[in-house]
Amino acid sequence: MQAVQSMSPEMDPGFVSHPVGTFALWEPSFETEPTQDGGPPRRRHEMISQRSASARALVIISTIVAALVLLLATAVHAFGGAAPIDVVDYQVRGGDTLWSIAEDIAPADADVRSVVASIRDLNDLPGAMIFAGDIIEVPADS
Repeated sequence: MQAVQSMSPEMDPGFVSHPVGTFALWEPSFETEPTQDGGPPRRRHEMISQRSASARALVIISTIVAALVLLLATAVHAFGGAAPIDVVDYQVRGGDTLWSIAEDIAPADADVRSVVASIRDLNDLPGAMIFAGDIIEVPADS
């Protein structure tokens, strides 16, 4: 009777130790697969490495395209805004609100809310707070 020798993985010539998660990509394979162009057969892990290189290239190209689309959208937004409007300075009096000012300057058929929004945009106002004595810009052609 022969004694069965136990071989540890480190002693196995086909065993390759790699970090967790990469073993499948680097799994040694002595199988060969024919190529489509009739060239010499390649080892399986070489084919996997070529596929992963293609996947990396696809990710890089997709990232570049996404960045260019985002850059283009930002440029269109920054440079393709609405036509500039004429403005006049208005000195806020006691008791004035953005709504009351917008009602005074808005045409009869205009929505007062849009005039309030225009005043806020023109003056970079974060809210509706204005104070007596402030000088604000209001649309002239409203």
